[in-house]
Amino acid sequence: MASSSKITPSSPRLASLLSDVERGNIKIPVFQRQFIWTDEQIVSLLDSIYRGYPVGSLLMWSTREELKHERNVGGFQLPKTPEDYPVNYILDGQQRLTTLYGVFHSDDNTADTELADRFNIYYIPEDDNFVHYLAANGKEKIRLSSILDTTKLLTELPKFDDPEKKKIADVTESFKDYEFPVVTIKERSNKEVCSIFQRINSSGTPLSNLELLAAWTWSDKFDLRREIDTLLDELSDKGYDQIDRPLLMRMLASLTCNTINSDDLVDVDPEKLIAGMTTLRTATMATVDFLEGQLKIRNIIFLPFPIIIHSAPNSHLNFYF
Repeated sequence: MASSSKITPSSPRLASLLSDVERGNIKIPVFQRQFIWTDEQIVSLLDSIYRGYPVGSLLMWSTREELKHERNVGGFQLPKTPEDYPVNYILDGQQRLTTLYGVFHSDDNTADTELADRFNIYYIPEDDNFVHYLAANGKEKIRLSSILDTTKLLTELPKFDDPEKKKIADVTESFKDYEFPVVTIKERSNKEVCSIFQRINSSGTPLSNLELLAAWTWSDKFDLRREIDTLLDELSDKGYDQIDRPLLMRMLASLTCNTINSDDLVDVDPEKLIAGMTTLRTATMATVDFLEGQLKIRNIIFLPFPIIIHSAPNSHLNFYF
């Protein structure tokens, strides 16, 4: 049984957590690029923290593996930091962390002004609630990006009366002292992390080892997810849309590690994985062309099972009928 010490719970204060992001101690892998939360979810998270409600935990992976990661959070450029390892990569909770970083840095320089605008949230003492700045309706308000910055906060306080100042002080303390549950995985093998990763749900969508593999192999010229999705589109155009991601991943495993267990891909050298993807595309499309041209099979529904098409480890095409 795995040692429980390999999973470490902690409860850093929110201000400390955001500081770790800014210093580069917490990084966001490239597969976590999309921010999908609604404006309602943004405000709900802030209100929950203010009222001391639980908002779920963050899952981190502390590792010496160098994953390709984002240089910004929510469009906000982070300062350059030394590439020291081990580092904490966020596996689950990116939407929450991006929201909080964006809200408290919404006046920083950004590469995504539209997203930054969504993070421009204010607190209205009179109503004791949080709103997007466009919904403030002329009421006295304070920008949330100011409350954790003492210098900014002091310049805004004079416009409020004493009861309002008391409410703002309460909001400030609520966020500054909120303890955010963090679970950190460490000293785990790639396969163990991959297994954990597969069981995580993000907005109801199961994550797969493809996401993690994409982070290991990502470069400006190669994105495993994009390569797989492009191949799926090409197959769909030819009537072979029943070939799906899991099947392609099993075929890739067959080419690179002589198994059909896609979990084994996590131990494959990235360069070998990239080369295997090239072979997979060539072999799969050649198979489909053969079926269409020589056997007049123009749709996968005429095959007993999609698995009937696979690339053998020696890269020759095999057909089992």
